[in-house]
Amino acid sequence: MADEKVVATNRKARHEYEVLETFEAGLVLRGTEVKSLREGHVNFKDSYVAFQNSELVFVLAIEKLLGLEIPPKASYMRTLLCELNRIHSHLIWLGTSALDL
Repeated sequence: MADEKVVATNRKARHEYEVLETFEAGLVLRGTEVKSLREGHVNFKDSYVAFQNSELVFVLAIEKLLGLEIPPKASYMRTLLCELNRIHSHLIWLGTSALDL
């Protein structure tokens, strides 16, 4: 544990909030993000949390606590995925209840 390297810290969050507890989170990096991280250039400005398995409430709470501003593209994608999940749920209901109709 002593030889682990801290890649990035959110200094703005530590300045604006009192940090009572910390936890380690994994990131999914794509394309140029990997290269810039390896070069030591980390930017949290356009960061957002993606959700899976209907965890949107928890994601929104985390983003609010961290003070993250979500890029518009991420909001559009979330809305679209929520609607697709809703439609999927209705289709599953219809498929399982069609014999009762």
